[in-house]
Formats: sequence, structure tokens, C-alpha cells
Amino acid sequence: MGAKDKSRTEIMYLHTRRALIINFNGIGNGIWILPMLKCLDYVAPNCSYFHIHNPVFDSREFMDWMGLENFLGTVPTAWRRFEPRDWESIKEFLTRNSIDLLINLRNEGPFRDVGYFKFKTEMSQSNVEFWELDHSTIARRYRRQHLLLDQLNLLKSHGVDLMSFDRRWLKHYVADRSHSQTAVGRIGLFTGASQEVKTWPAEQWITLGRMLLKQTDFNLTVYSGQVERELILAQTVAEQLRNDFPTRCSLVQHQSLESLSAHLSSTDLIVSNDTSCIHIAAALDVPTVGLYFSTDSAIWGGMNEKFVAVQSQTGLDCPSFKLDAGNCNFYYGGCPGPCKDEVTPELVYLTIERHLNGWIRVADLSAKMIA
Repeated sequence: MGAKDKSRTEIMYLHTRRALIINFNGIGNGIWILPMLKCLDYVAPNCSYFHIHNPVFDSREFMDWMGLENFLGTVPTAWRRFEPRDWESIKEFLTRNSIDLLINLRNEGPFRDVGYFKFKTEMSQSNVEFWELDHSTIARRYRRQHLLLDQLNLLKSHGVDLMSFDRRWLKHYVADRSHSQTAVGRIGLFTGASQEVKTWPAEQWITLGRMLLKQTDFNLTVYSGQVERELILAQTVAEQLRNDFPTRCSLVQHQSLESLSAHLSSTDLIVSNDTSCIHIAAALDVPTVGLYFSTDSAIWGGMNEKFVAVQSQTGLDCPSFKLDAGNCNFYYGGCPGPCKDEVTPELVYLTIERHLNGWIRVADLSAKMIA
């Protein structure tokens, strides 16, 4: 056996595993993990895996199109936190399914992801190997880095190189399915977000929409999230804009992931809160302006050259902000969100104008504009 064949054999042996992949459960995380898993099938064909449940896995169209060969199914979303009450169920699952590798892709670290690290200690005598991000390195680094790159580097450090995964997979999906909508001169406003602290107020969206309709020839489409709070917000914004411009503003709601992706693919540009739309747009290769208040765009932004963020520096400087994890201690509520005030409609409009007049790459556009 030659050196090349021996090396290949060693790699194949390394990847003969049964894994459980722990991840965040947001739709955006699901959008970028799907093509990573497809790449994993190719790079490590002998590695089969379960993944924490994600709504994206519920899309039969997405799953059939992606054609994951070694995907074994999902486990309960709650298991991602490794609460002691779930330990016995998790242990039984690992044993029953002969899991010998647990990969934790979350970036909460030992002081916040306490349940996971205690569970890891509990399982120290088992045959299960644990991979997680090097949080000591993340916490002390000076350069903010996207979570996706941290995840890819974690896997690469263990010999699993997924760097070539297809980030623009939704663009190909829409093209293959002939789902694209025909539209000319349209900007999308995605007003929803999973948490209030990430949601731009209705009056800000309305002011921005009026500026776009008065000063450009673009039509607008307001997109809604799924929960009632998001539906009401989108309806309020759309109704106000249609009062002034009855033929140039439309409302899209109650969309499946598949139909939403097809609809967004026909926009010239999308403006969105930090939510799943950012990552759908990146996978569609659609220009996007992201609004970031209580989260760090460098960590949670769109992984695409056509993404720029209007970032609240107030949010990043807040004493309650978790610099390493890239979000706020009040992510799930309890703060009125003064960080939103810094992201004004005028600032967002200027960002959009620069997009439309020629593509630019900036890490923190708002800081340069304010300066």
C-alpha cells in the first residue's frame, strides 16, 4: 500500500463514526447546516449522524432536494441545553444508537452551557468522544468571527474539512424547481424576528418605506414572520405604506419556507432584522441589509459577499452584551432595547442607496457612517 492509499485509509477509519450533532435550533442555523451535512456525506461517507431538531428538516422539499445520505434523524430540541432531567434519555439514546461522537456546535461556552459540560464530565468513562468549540480561544480573541467559521474550524481541527460546502444552495434549489417569481424593481422588508429585542419598531419600518417609495422607483414587499406579533407588525407597516402608495406596496405572509425562498429570490434587495431571512437571503445570493441591535453581525450576519450590516455600536458596548457569544443577556426579554435607537431609517436608507449604486464590502458600515 502506497503512502497516499495509507493516508486515505486512516482518514476513512477516522470518519467511521456515528455522531450526534448539537446545534442552535433557529431556522437560519438550519439553512446553513443542511449544505454542511451534504458536504459531510461526501467528505466522510462512513460517518452517519443525528442532528438536533430544526424546522428546516421538516421541509420535505428541501430534504429531498439535498439528498442527505447519512442523516439518521433528529433528537428533541430541548436536548441542546443538556438539562439534568434529560440526561438519562440522552444516555439511553446514545447507547441504543451506538453513538460514539457528540459534536456541539453551540458557542455558549462552559460558563453558560453548563449542562453540556457537566454531562461531558458525567460521560468521561464512556466511549463517547466530545467535540466542542475552543471557548477559551474565542473569548480572548480580538477579531470577531462568524459562528459558521468557528464551526467549520472546529470540524477541520479534527480532520473534517467542510470549507467547500455550497453556501448558495437555495439559489440552485429555486432554479431547479422553477419556483422563482417574476418581478422588476422590488425591495423586500422582512419585519419579523423571533425576539422583541431583535425587532425594529413599526414606525421605523414605515419611515424607511416612505423614504424608499418617495425617492426611488422601487416597489416594496413587506414580509411577515409566523407568530401573531410578527403578523400584526407586518400588517401595520404594509397598511400605512399602502395608504400613501396604494399600488406600490404589497404584503406577503403565511409562507412556507419553500415559497418564501422562491419569493425572496426575485427581490433586488432585502432589508431584514437579524432573523432567518438573513441566512435565507445569503443562500439565495440576494443582496441584503441586516439590522443588528442586540446581536453582533460579525458573528450572526449573512455569510455572503452581498451582505452588509447596520450595526448598533450601543448594543455591542452594552454591559449586558456577551462579546464572545455575540448576543445580549436580555435576548429573551427584560430590556426595552435602547440599542435600537442608533439604527435610524436615514442610516438604513443610506446603506441601501450605496448598495444600489455599486456593491461595497464593509465590516461595520454604521460605524464608518457615524464617524
